[in-house]
Amino acid sequence: MKNLRLIVAATIFVAAVLFALLTYAPSQAPGQKCGVYRNDKTVTINSVRIKAEVAQSPTEREQGLSNRPCIEANQGMLFVFDKLGRYSFWMKDMRFAIDIVWIGPDGKVVHLESNIQPESFPETFTNKGKPAQYVLELQAGQAGVLGVELGTSVIF
Repeated sequence: MKNLRLIVAATIFVAAVLFALLTYAPSQAPGQKCGVYRNDKTVTINSVRIKAEVAQSPTEREQGLSNRPCIEANQGMLFVFDKLGRYSFWMKDMRFAIDIVWIGPDGKVVHLESNIQPESFPETFTNKGKPAQYVLELQAGQAGVLGVELGTSVIF
């Protein structure tokens, strides 16, 4: 009787694990893990190409990456502003950490914040030095992987 209970318990456990894996695996397929991202513009940093979705309208800029499950290493969101300024970002409704790169009109990085956590909300992050005209959000840690620092050229 004891052995039968162990077999039943083990069978239930294995079935639960298989169910979890089977229902989780399709969302992990390459290119689908993080959902649909538009490839509006290619951004190049130190010869590495990033597929960027452009947030150009006020509504798109306000929404940003909020409520998305993640962003992949080769993806980004590029915010385009009409004029130079100091632009603040927050982590409202974010589910993952990001790097934020502020870029001047000449394509040079003017400010960088790395590994900003969703829990930092309602804190805001702003380019404190030079004004920017563009902002690029990347997967947390990608700015470091790409060698981004003040003055790095960003081509788009």
